[in-house]
Amino acid sequence: MLVAIPKEYSGTVVKKKQWAAKVYFLQLSWKKQFSFTEGQYVSFLIENHRRPLSIASQSTDELLDFVIDIYPQGVCSKYTETAKIGDTSRCM
Repeated sequence: MLVAIPKEYSGTVVKKKQWAAKVYFLQLSWKKQFSFTEGQYVSFLIENHRRPLSIASQSTDELLDFVIDIYPQGVCSKYTETAKIGDTSRCM
């Protein structure tokens, strides 16, 4: 059986907004474009962890949108809260 090895991509945070006490919006641009389907997810590579996040963009959009729920002490939550415009994100 063949197993597909996911490709790694890097993107740049271009927009960050806090929509509610525990909800953030992140928008990323990608150095290398890839095709996706609405609702598909990407795994963010944070420290030594992979965190899947569903893409909230349409497949025709050039930028990818993510809506992220914050959980106390969560690896992705810490990343999201401290992310700044211009930061690079690694994803699969």
